[in-house]
Amino acid sequence: MDAAGTDPAPNRAYIGRRDDLLALVASAPANVLEVGCAQGATGHWLKDKYGCAVTGVEIDPSMAATARTRLDTVLIADLNRTSLDELLGSTQFDLILMGDVLEHLVDPWTALRQARAHFAERGRIVTSLPNVNHYTTILSLIFARRWPYRSRGIHDRTHLRFFTRKNLVDMYAEAELTIEREHRNLRIFERPVGFNNVARIFDFHPFRSYMTYQYLHRLRAVTRA
Repeated sequence: MDAAGTDPAPNRAYIGRRDDLLALVASAPANVLEVGCAQGATGHWLKDKYGCAVTGVEIDPSMAATARTRLDTVLIADLNRTSLDELLGSTQFDLILMGDVLEHLVDPWTALRQARAHFAERGRIVTSLPNVNHYTTILSLIFARRWPYRSRGIHDRTHLRFFTRKNLVDMYAEAELTIEREHRNLRIFERPVGFNNVARIFDFHPFRSYMTYQYLHRLRAVTRA
């Protein structure tokens, strides 16, 4: 469960270390913000490897309690009620992680702009968001004529906003951010099973977006002339 979820019961699918996010960390950070830190597994790995300070934001008090044993600071907050500006004041970070958080927010555009304002010089934001253009969405709408609500994944019932890659690029641009590096998690099935490796066969245009389960991006500030 992340910092903006609405379901009080922790979803075990979302509490482990996010190696896919960590793979996009470009250099040793000094001061890290993890929005949606869950039990602190990802931030804890960063602390162990780089000796950095890590601040977490989490909505679930029980998971925040575990995260506090692993991270330097953990703030309990619902980002649909409390803004990042209110939580963070003037604190600056050189790395901000937002793994599968923005889709749970009423106004992710403002949240991302606020995260951008808490960059240190040459800071980076690493995001992960589900791709609603995955083929499972299209099949469900065309053949079942229903939205495929589920308890996890792209169609998680707690998601409030939905994005294709073009939507993400637009949202980043509004926050004066640009993609520095992209990674796509490819899946055929919702759950991470071995057969999902077959999705790589279709990793080319025009099928690529239909096999992309999540987009992960490392973002930097737009360079002004």
